[in-house]
Amino acid sequence: MAIVTPESNESPDKDPKYSGERSAKSAITTREEQIEAFRNIDLVSIPIIILLFGGITVFLSAVTVGDWDYWMDWRDRRW
Repeated sequence: MAIVTPESNESPDKDPKYSGERSAKSAITTREEQIEAFRNIDLVSIPIIILLFGGITVFLSAVTVGDWDYWMDWRDRRW
């Protein structure tokens, strides 16, 4: 590994590690692998989205509807 200083004429461009070539390659190389990857993403994301919307629905109904029996009983006992 070359250290570039004003006194030295070496540059990291001469080092093969810094040649600018892309060393990382894609894990998906064929069309079939791409289709399988998309299918796997769908198989994971669709149930997550369904559960998310179900949870949102239950939460919103619990917040907006609430337990009116509890509040009516509480008010009746107090007044």
